Amino acid sequence: MKKYNHHFLFGKRNFQLVLIGLVVMAVGMILMVGGDPTKYQTEIIYGFRTTVLAPILVLVGLGIQGFAIFTKPTASDVWKAQSDMNTATEVEDKLVSRRKSRKKSRT
Repeated sequence: MKKYNHHFLFGKRNFQLVLIGLVVMAVGMILMVGGDPTKYQTEIIYGFRTTVLAPILVLVGLGIQGFAIFTKPTASDVWKAQSDMNTATEVEDKLVSRRKSRKKSRT
């Protein structure tokens, strides 16, 4: 059985930043909605909220996404992922050895 020595590209902090960016972008999209669709309300459609605040929030969310992608994971996240991988391979090795011993005992 091959043992791979690799780690995840994203750590816990990266995933948290991705979620924060998604939430900020979703809030920006919700704020961009322009009132009642059956009535033409100029003050709502061309107001500060829909023309300035909402696009800024969407762009800030995209910036957070970019920051989350390019940020390196912390050393503790890498160490934890590697230790989890090592324990997973140990468990897998035990299962393989049990299967081999069962096959030998049957024959």
